[in-house]
Amino acid sequence: MNPEEQSNLRQDEAERLTEEILDVILSLSALDFSKKIEVGYEDSNFNAVAVGLNMLGQELERSVISKQALEEEVDKRTKELRVREQKYRNIFESTSISIWEQDVSKLVYAVDALRSDGIKDIKKFLSQNPGWIFKTLEWVSIVDVNRASVSMFEAKNKKELLSRFQELLKEETLKSFESVVVGLWNGKREFDFETVMWTLSGHRLNVMIQIRIPPKGAPNNNTLMSIVNLTGQRELEEQLRQSQKMEAVGRLAGGVAHDFNNLLTVMLNYGQMLQEELKPTDSMRKQVDAIVECSERASALTQQLLAFSRKQVITPNILNLNDILTKLHKMLERLLGENVLLINKVSPEVSMLIKADANQVEQIVMNLAINACDAMGSGGKLILETSEVEVDALHSHDRSELEPGHYVMLVVSDTGCGMPLDVQKRIFEPFYTTKGVGQGTGLGLSTVYGNMKQNQGTITVYSEEGHGTTFKLYFPKINKDGSIEASASSNEDETTGGSETILLVEDEERVRTVARTLLAKYGYKVLEACNGGEALLICEQEKGRIDIMLTDVIMPNMNGKQLAERLKTIKPDMKVVFMSGYTDNVITENGVLDEGESFIQKPFTSNSLLKLLREKLDS
Repeated sequence: MNPEEQSNLRQDEAERLTEEILDVILSLSALDFSKKIEVGYEDSNFNAVAVGLNMLGQELERSVISKQALEEEVDKRTKELRVREQKYRNIFESTSISIWEQDVSKLVYAVDALRSDGIKDIKKFLSQNPGWIFKTLEWVSIVDVNRASVSMFEAKNKKELLSRFQELLKEETLKSFESVVVGLWNGKREFDFETVMWTLSGHRLNVMIQIRIPPKGAPNNNTLMSIVNLTGQRELEEQLRQSQKMEAVGRLAGGVAHDFNNLLTVMLNYGQMLQEELKPTDSMRKQVDAIVECSERASALTQQLLAFSRKQVITPNILNLNDILTKLHKMLERLLGENVLLINKVSPEVSMLIKADANQVEQIVMNLAINACDAMGSGGKLILETSEVEVDALHSHDRSELEPGHYVMLVVSDTGCGMPLDVQKRIFEPFYTTKGVGQGTGLGLSTVYGNMKQNQGTITVYSEEGHGTTFKLYFPKINKDGSIEASASSNEDETTGGSETILLVEDEERVRTVARTLLAKYGYKVLEACNGGEALLICEQEKGRIDIMLTDVIMPNMNGKQLAERLKTIKPDMKVVFMSGYTDNVITENGVLDEGESFIQKPFTSNSLLKLLREKLDS
């Protein structure tokens, strides 16, 4: 081959190599590694270039495959982490236990720093520096809280709860956290203790707190603190202790009264024998008369003690409660005097059949009337009412002893001074009285309590200071043949709910909780407020429609009627239903509500509340 032909061949191979290189480069840019440069050139240099480029493509292919595998692995791990995070978030938000996610690394560091400063006895240091424990609030950073926390502490949202966190804690609470500081000092990382906290509305809560602090060097330093609300449980325990105390006092009173009655029998009979022997003009007759009179009065006291202990002999019969109240009306008017107006809301035409001892029922009414008269001082109104009530499984806060069924309810209400909660808890105890020395024995209400228990009944009290007192007495309803009327049956299938928005205003947390649970169960959207001020704020912020307000009547600072009047300008189309532990007659007589207002009395059944709301919404 002559030089000219060689030159032409070399030029042709160069052009072909250039085209193949361009094809390979284009394919590589598209991550297509299938293109290869074929080797077979006359020029060995061209072959070397082709082989080199092919090897470079193979290396690039391996790199890209490795990168893709790495990206796929990262993507897979990222998705797994997101799934785990979502599971954690679902558990975090859906649990009914209050959970707080916190960063306490600064607190741990501060405790360690004390040791570096030469502190050897942490308990001694805390006792000498009581303000140090309050500084721990500055060293705890709250990362997040769940929805249960917002609900438990009566906040509108997470932001409000986090911004007002310090309002949940008082000195009593922070003193409990000393155990955490002492534990950290000793290397402890898990803590369980009981303390008290406060809601943003000022309600006191008994809580169990569990804190789990991650070990040093853990990938996530955030601490989880769970808070369990024990308030209801502690109240039930207190009710149990109160019931046990009443039972114990009752047994003691019954035993004392029994033995004392034996002694009084001897004293009274010998005294009466002496009376028969002595003439009215005898010098010792007055002393003997005084002994007999005192013995008779002491005998009456022991009868009251026996009534409280339920060891008094009774004769239960089928009675019409309305007949007894009608019979007592005149006697009660004379007993109460001119300053007290007796209002009898019973209808003699309607039979309220119960099985009880007639004398004891009369004694119950008389004792409650006397107690009410004393509470009204310069005068007032005493209202007697009877009605048939049905108790379902929805037990309210003031009737935990009642079993589901049908009852005849006697309500005795006064417009007196009312009672604080601590007095209400003790009023049925024997010899407990708020009267001065010599003004009462403290056995009137304890006798009522004993008589009710002996006649298979239950008594509850509802009172607000300055708003009078209402006693509710529940007797099992009796049929004409003497049988107890069958227990209430569930009518949930017949009960209709709705999807409307209800503003629930109630200062008693337990009532608010049970009402909210019931309304939400039947489809309603519930907005909660613990007082009138909070209800006003909700209505100002709520842009949507609020169909109806269910509000307590007697509340601090602003009652339900005043609240309804103020909301007319904000939500003019909103309907209103009132509720109260007092009866509608008492509320109306006191001038708090007008005649004809929609009203439901506590304790209410689920069916009665849902029915009233539905009727009001549909009207």
